[in-house]
Amino acid sequence: MARAGQKKASVEDDEDVRLVDRISLGVLADVVSRDLIEEILEETGRREQRTRLLPAHVMVRFCQAMCLFFDDDYEEVMRKLVGSLKSMGSWRGE
Repeated sequence: MARAGQKKASVEDDEDVRLVDRISLGVLADVVSRDLIEEILEETGRREQRTRLLPAHVMVRFCQAMCLFFDDDYEEVMRKLVGSLKSMGSWRGE
C-alpha cells in the first residue's frame, strides 16, 4: 500500500528511483557479486528446483535490498531493485 503523498508505482516504473538508491544497490552488488551468491546457493543446496520468474539470486538481492530500504514497502523495494538491475544490465523485461 502506498503511503500518503506517494504515487503507487509499478515494478516497471523506475523513473523515480533516486541515484543514491542505485548507488547503494550497485555498491552492494560490487561487494557481494552474483558469482558469490550463485556459489553460496550451490554450496548450501538452496538453488531453485524449477525455473521461476524470480530466480534465487534475485531473491537474495531482494532480501539485501529490504535491509537497505527498511522504511519502504516491498513493492517500492522491488521497484528500486529492478531499476538498479536494469541499469547494471542484469534484468530482462520478459
